[in-house]
Amino acid sequence: MTELRHDKFRIRHFVPDDLPALVRHAGNRNVWQTLRDDFPHPYTEEHAARWIAAAINATPRTHFAIEVNGETAGAIGYRIMPGGFSAEIGYWLGEDVWGQGIATAAVGLMVDHIFSRFNVPCVIANVYEFNNASIRVLQKTGFRLIGWQTATKAGKTVQQTIYSRGRGTRGNA
Repeated sequence: MTELRHDKFRIRHFVPDDLPALVRHAGNRNVWQTLRDDFPHPYTEEHAARWIAAAINATPRTHFAIEVNGETAGAIGYRIMPGGFSAEIGYWLGEDVWGQGIATAAVGLMVDHIFSRFNVPCVIANVYEFNNASIRVLQKTGFRLIGWQTATKAGKTVQQTIYSRGRGTRGNA
């Protein structure tokens, strides 16, 4: 993938110059609270430099910057699950750009990209049950609730919702 474009943003490969904006947006505690515990907090320049290098050097590249108004304001990516029976998508946006429809549009574009590139029957996403905004993003892009699982966030046991979107399913975004 070279890039995916939308009138509000573009999804593109990470570049080293993304470091300051990545630290600023990813370092926000409100962003971190919606992400898995392996996403570090506080998010430092060292974390960002390692992430950017890993994203650039990955083959194939599966993690991308979401650029809004000329700077990286989030990230989106996927992994093909073992056996190729599904792909898992993950995403986050900086709090400065929440509520603008960017996540919904970005997820829709990325899911279409995954289905066009891989012969997987579905794409899944795991979201903490308290992350209502992300749940709405998934629902608007054609994902359906398929289950729950227990997870740990900040040392506490929480529930994660599991959403799935099948090939050929469209959202209403």
